[in-house]
Amino acid sequence: MSLFRVYVDDNLFYHPQMSKLAITDARIEEDAENIDSMTLSAPFNHPYLTSIRPLASTIVCKKGDAVAFEGRALDNDTDFYNTHTWTCESCLAYLKDSVQPPYDYKGTLRGLLELLISVHNNTVEEKMRFVVGNVTVTDRHREMHHKTPNAPSPPENAPGFF
Repeated sequence: MSLFRVYVDDNLFYHPQMSKLAITDARIEEDAENIDSMTLSAPFNHPYLTSIRPLASTIVCKKGDAVAFEGRALDNDTDFYNTHTWTCESCLAYLKDSVQPPYDYKGTLRGLLELLISVHNNTVEEKMRFVVGNVTVTDRHREMHHKTPNAPSPPENAPGFF
């Protein structure tokens, strides 16, 4: 049987066999068209309540050795019983922390993804960076052309941003 555990900034926050690290709720919502989210609630006497810092702390849920959720807390709410509840968004939301400049791109789909991720990675801290993995989308055309509105036109035969 695999154990479900929650970590905050690499420190154990919940373990089912440790009563002092009890939580009252943990729900992960997966969405194929949006960013996954998680709701995490802990009682008022949890020893690490103050360790979760909105938009700064990394929340990781594991089932056994597999990561079920990784992201950041957005907010902290409390109820009548002083139970603290955090809404968390998955690490895919880190892409919202960067702004892409206007561009006119000609090249492969993988090249476009590498360009967009490179711009993102150059503007965020290390823990929010991505690596382009296997690109499995296929297109009958080897080359693509993608342009943001108001992007300047590129010189002939020049791939990438302009």
